Formats: sequence, C-alpha cells, structure tokens
Amino acid sequence: MDRVWRFPFFFLVFRDLKDSLEVLEEPLSGLCCLLLDEGKEPRKGETFFCQAGRIEEGPEGEDFFPVFAQEPERLGFSPAKAAFLLALGPTRARVFPKRGEADLELDPVDFRGRPPWRKRRFLTDLILCFLADRIAFSLHGSLLSREGQGLFLAAPRMAGKTTFALSLVESGWSLHSDDYCLIRSPGTTPLLSGLRRVVHLAPDTAKRFGHLVEKRLGITNLSGEKEGVLLKTGGDVYMREVPVRRILFLERDGGGETSWEPVLVRDALPLLLEQTLALDSGGRGEARFQVLAALARGAELVRVRVGREILEERGAAQGLLERLG
Repeated sequence: MDRVWRFPFFFLVFRDLKDSLEVLEEPLSGLCCLLLDEGKEPRKGETFFCQAGRIEEGPEGEDFFPVFAQEPERLGFSPAKAAFLLALGPTRARVFPKRGEADLELDPVDFRGRPPWRKRRFLTDLILCFLADRIAFSLHGSLLSREGQGLFLAAPRMAGKTTFALSLVESGWSLHSDDYCLIRSPGTTPLLSGLRRVVHLAPDTAKRFGHLVEKRLGITNLSGEKEGVLLKTGGDVYMREVPVRRILFLERDGGGETSWEPVLVRDALPLLLEQTLALDSGGRGEARFQVLAALARGAELVRVRVGREILEERGAAQGLLERLG
C-alpha cells in the first residue's frame, strides 16, 4: 500500500520497500540504480561521475536488470554484483551496499541548496532522492543567461551545443550548465538552474576555448576515462535560477550555412520531451508535461541548423542571436 507523508510545501508518496532493490516493481523517478562495472571495487561513500541514466525492464526471467543509458551509448550490467550506485543527480552517484545500511553524506547542491543530511538507512536514502525529484526534474541541454534572462540550448549529443554555448561565454554570457539543468515551476513561470559544473570537451573544442579553462580534472566515467574542465564565467559556473526567454533547438547542418526558423509550441513539446529524463515514471508525467508546456509558451522558440561558421568563428553565435532580434 502506498503511504503519503504530508509536509508544509509538498507531498511525498512512496511504496513500502524490502531490503533489496531487486524487488522494485517500478523505479522511483530521479533515482538511478546500477551495478558497478567490471574492475571497480566499491567503497562506501565514494563518488562517481557518470552520465544520466535510467532503469529499464530486463529480459524475461530476470528480476532486475539495470541499464545505464543515454542514447547513443547504452551500457548493460550483469545483476550478479554486490553493490549498487545511488544517483544523487544526473552526473554523480555514491556507492552503497546491495543490502543493509548506507552511511552517505549529500552535497547541498543536490537538493536545491538545502543543508546536507547525514543518512544511515537505505529507506531514508530513497525518500530524500524521491523528494528532490518531486521538487525539480532534469532537462538535457545548455543553459546560459545575460541580464537575468535565460537562453536554453536543446540538442542531442554531438549537435554542437557546447561549442555554441562557449562561443556565447566569449561574448559575455554566463554559463549555468553545459549538459543538464534543473527545471521547476514554483508559480506560473518555470525556472531553470544549472545542475553540473564539469564540462566534457572534445580536443578541438578544448583547443579553441583553452583561454576559458580554469582547471583540468581527470574524471572516471562509467563508460570510460574522459577529461573534463571547469570554466571561468566571471567567477564560476552560475547555479542560480533564471526564467528562459528563448529556446534554440540545435541541429547539425553538416558544414553548410547556418539557418533558422520559428517553432510552434505544439512542435516544440516533442523536442523538449526528448531531452527530459524519466518523464513518465512515478505517475507524474502529466504534471511534468504541463511544466514543459509552460516553459515553451513563455519562450521564443527557434530551430537552428548550426553551420560551420558558428562552430569555428569567434562571435558567430552572438551574431546569430542579434539577427534573431
């Protein structure tokens, strides 16, 4: 039977759970559980940097088969391991044992700036992660702002959004997030904030924007070794919330000239849904859909086919925004 806890500002619903994750009939939204990959020895409290993921149903006959995936990369793990990762957000996870208690300390940014908690019971871990997801959910894309107005770049992988975003940073924009954002709707206007500081750069992108690099980090990713950077954007990557006034849906043009066209709200919603993780899990799909609809209605929507000059010429991205008006 579902239980409901009532708090002053939110409702929290969760199911009774046994000690093992294997009995979860439906994964809680905002919670990514996966088995450690080959060669990793789990240490309680250790932090892993990883891509956003979700749990999918396993093959027939298997009770639990996690898939940590964001297209086009798909990684599957055998259910025979003795430890799982509990995702604190789309880019971070902590180790905890398959059964029993876990002693983890959360970073305040994972729960929208609230004080950190010291947790000792697995069920409490689930409640707090579920709570975070009730307040906000993640959206794949780059978020920038200028004079308090947000610009969201929605695009699939390898479409050039990181290069586009860094080009705007050169022109004075503030970068909130390169890859994932939090979106919430405290009123009629949805607000977005940055969700990660680490930016993965391709070699050519790192060479072009090397003057923005503050510090290089070696990051162990579940899909292999990757190099990341922290960016200088007037002090740091900003985490504050901003309203979004323009959304650009980026597409790679394959080397041609940059072109653009307006997008209707009804056409923008499927594009936003593609960049939203676990929209329908936990029975909250309709509420999240309404938040995305409000986001689309309140912003100028433009589809941009990114040409070579945007990716190579300094100031080209800012010039495009000026032409858009």
